[in-house]
Amino acid sequence: MSRAGGLRKPIMMINDGSIGRGFAPPTLRGSPQYLARLEDIQPNGSRSYRFWQRGGGYDRNLSSTPEVHRKLRYIHENPVRRGLVQRTIDWRWSSALAWETGTDEPLSLDRTSFPPPTFLDEDLSSDLLR
Repeated sequence: MSRAGGLRKPIMMINDGSIGRGFAPPTLRGSPQYLARLEDIQPNGSRSYRFWQRGGGYDRNLSSTPEVHRKLRYIHENPVRRGLVQRTIDWRWSSALAWETGTDEPLSLDRTSFPPPTFLDEDLSSDLLR
């Protein structure tokens, strides 16, 4: 375990992918106080640092266009459900506005890899961005 009081290695073990590699060095150098928010005390009392929440999460393979659109709508509606905004397009970091307007603001979208709505899920596409 090296720099920052031995915290670099546990941070890097959070994710071997690009997120872990890109996240750890700036955090350690520029915002060591942020590490306190990543601290997770284990049931046995040992300390670790997590980027993701503890637990298995909810990962699923999406196998149909309507299912993909339902999940996107669900994600877009999260800030509305939490009472952070009135409409999905009002959340600054949401792709909802970009989907509605066809622009790449505030986030750039890869529309070619996303299945377009079909007549089978027309009801979903009409309220995808509500």
